[in-house]
Amino acid sequence: MLDPDREDMIIPLHTSFSLTCRGHSPLYWSMPFDLPEQTQADSSGLFVSAVTVEAAIVHHTGRYSCHYVNGQEDDEPASIYIYVPDPEVPFLPLSLLSFGNHMVSEPKDMAIQCMVSNPEANVTLFDVYTQQPVASTYDSQRGAMGVFPAGTYACRALINGQEHISQEYIVHGFPPGTGVCVCLSLSYVCVCVCPASELSVAAAVLVLLVIVIISLIVLVIIWKQKPRYEIRWRVIESVSPDGHEYIYVDPMQLPYDSRWEFPRDRLVLGRILGSGAFGKVVEGTAYGLSRSQPVMKVAVKMLKPTARSSEKQALMSELKIMTHLGPHINIVNLLGACTKSGPIYIITEYCLYGDLVNYLHKNRENFISLQPEKSRKNLDIFGINPVDESSRSYVILSFEGKGGDYMDMKQADNTQYVPMLEMNSSKYSDIMRSNYDHPPSQKEFDGEMDNLLSEDGKDGLSTTDLLSFTYQVAKGMEFLASKNCVHRDLAARNVLLSQGKIVKICDFGLARDIMHDNNYVSKGSTFLPVKWMAPESIFDNLYTTLSDVWSYGILLWEIFSLGYGNICGTPYPGMVVDSSFYNKIKSGYRMAKPEHAPSDMYEVMMRCWNSEPEKRPSFMELTEAVASLLPSSYKRVSLSSQHSLNFDLSTLKHLLSTSHS
Repeated sequence: MLDPDREDMIIPLHTSFSLTCRGHSPLYWSMPFDLPEQTQADSSGLFVSAVTVEAAIVHHTGRYSCHYVNGQEDDEPASIYIYVPDPEVPFLPLSLLSFGNHMVSEPKDMAIQCMVSNPEANVTLFDVYTQQPVASTYDSQRGAMGVFPAGTYACRALINGQEHISQEYIVHGFPPGTGVCVCLSLSYVCVCVCPASELSVAAAVLVLLVIVIISLIVLVIIWKQKPRYEIRWRVIESVSPDGHEYIYVDPMQLPYDSRWEFPRDRLVLGRILGSGAFGKVVEGTAYGLSRSQPVMKVAVKMLKPTARSSEKQALMSELKIMTHLGPHINIVNLLGACTKSGPIYIITEYCLYGDLVNYLHKNRENFISLQPEKSRKNLDIFGINPVDESSRSYVILSFEGKGGDYMDMKQADNTQYVPMLEMNSSKYSDIMRSNYDHPPSQKEFDGEMDNLLSEDGKDGLSTTDLLSFTYQVAKGMEFLASKNCVHRDLAARNVLLSQGKIVKICDFGLARDIMHDNNYVSKGSTFLPVKWMAPESIFDNLYTTLSDVWSYGILLWEIFSLGYGNICGTPYPGMVVDSSFYNKIKSGYRMAKPEHAPSDMYEVMMRCWNSEPEKRPSFMELTEAVASLLPSSYKRVSLSSQHSLNFDLSTLKHLLSTSHS
C-alpha cells in the first residue's frame, strides 16, 4: 500500500515530498534518482519503507515503485509518477543508462523519449529536416509513440504560451539479417552496423538441431507407447515341467492354404458393424462362397488404411490361427480370405444379434425368471458338495475396506529360468492341420440347431436361455482348450449371438477402440481387460487355459447380471482398477451372486475364481456341470463328434476353377 495512493502527483520546484509504502514482507524501491530509503516494522507488524526528498528538482521526475523483496513475478508493485515542473528545463535530460538520443527503427510501436516535466504541456513530434509534424501519440510519461522510419526527430512543447524544442533524436534503420553494435561512454555514443557473426549463426543452427532431435525422440517414445493391434488368441507349443512357463506358437510360422482365397470381385462390402483404433468389421455379401447358399451374408474383418506392417502381420496371424484351429459351432468360423492384390480381408460368419452384452441388456426388461425343473445336484465333478460352505477357501470382503500399499506387479528379479518341456517333437511346419479345408456348410448347422433354444422371435428371455449361453460358451472354450489355444480376452463382449440364439466366441478387439474403452486399462504399450483377468495374468503375466477359466467365471457373472444394468457398468461394480483393487483380488475378494443366478451356477463361478489355477475346473468339467443344470426338455445338440461337419470340397474346387477362369 502506497501513500499517497494516486497515479501521479505534481510537486512544485524546490519543495519537499515524502512517499511511504507498507507491506507484509520486506520492501524495496525503484525510482529515477538514487535516494536514501528507510524500512522498519511498525506496531501492527507491517513493514514500512519511506522515501523523502527535501528540495525537488526536475531530475526527481519519474515513476516511483514499491516492490516486495521476495515477491512473485505476478505481484503488482505499488507505484506513482512524480512531476517536478521546471520552466528552465521543460524536457527531461537523457539518462546515461540508455542509448541517449540514438535508437533503432522497429516495425512496431516505439517511443522517442522526449518526456516533459510538466504534464500540462502541449507536445508534438516533427521531422527535423522537413520541419513537418510526424503522426504520433504523445504520453508525458513515455514520450512520442508510433512507428517511425529512419530519420532525425525532435519534440516541440508549448508551455504557458512559450515554445520549447527538445534535443534531436536519431532513428537508425538497418537491413534485415544484420546486428547492431552500440558503444556508450561518458563523452560519446556510437551506433554501427555489424553483420551477424559466424559464431552466432552456428549457435542458432546448433540450437535448432537440438530442438529437432528432442522432438524426434519424443515422437519415437510416443510412437512406441501407442498401442498396437495384436490377436489375443495364443496357441501353446510347450510348457515347463512346473507349469509356470509357456512357449507359444509363432503364428507367422503356421502354414496358410491358398485355397482359402476368395475373389474380391465376388465380395460386396456393406455397413460397418464395429470400428476401433486399428480396424473395423463390416457386413458383406459373398457370391458363390457356398454351393448350398449362392448368396451369403458374411462379416469381414479389415485393418484401417493407415495400418502399420506389424498390424498387417497380426491380422495375417489371426487368419493362420483360425485355419489351424478348425471349425466349431460355438466359435465364429472362418469362411474365406482375401490376402492378395489389396488389403487383407478375413471373411467370417455373420452373427445376427451382435455381442452378448448388448443382447442381454436390451432384453433384460423382458426377462422371465423361470428356474429349470431340475433338482439341485451335487457338483461331483468338483469333488465337493456345493451345500458345504465350509469347503470354500475364499474370503468375501466388503466394499468399505481400504486397500494397502500398491502391489508391484513385476516378477521378482531372482526368477530362475525353467527349461521347457516339448509337448511333442513336431516343428511348426509339421503341426497337424485340422480338417478345415473349406467353410462348413451352414445348412448342416440349421437342421440341428432349430430347436436348440427358445425361438428368436419369442418374447422374453428365460433362465434356460442364460444356462444355454453358458453351456455353449463352455463348449466353445472346451474346443479351444483341446487345440491348446488360450483366448486371453474371454468376456461377454467377445461372444456373439447368431440366428437360433447360437453363441459364438470371437476376438472382437480389432473393431473395438480399446484406448477409450473403460473395460481396458493401460499397462505399458498395451491395454488389458484387468477385471476379467486371473490373478496370475495380472501379476505374473501368465496366460493359460486355466486363466481363461477364471475369465469364464466373470462371463457367467455378466450373463446372470443381464448385461450389468444401469447401475453396474462392469464387473466388480463400484470399484475402479487401482492399487486397492489389486490388493482386494490378491487377498481373496470375489463378487457376490448375481440376482438371477441359480445357487449351483454361483458355485460354478466360485470354482472358476479359485486363486490356485490348478484347483479350477477344466472346460470339459464346466461343460458337464452346466449341462447338469439344464432342464430335461432342453434339446442339446451333441457337438463332440466334429466329423459330422463335412466340407463341400466339390464346391471348393468349383470356386478355384471359377476364380482362375
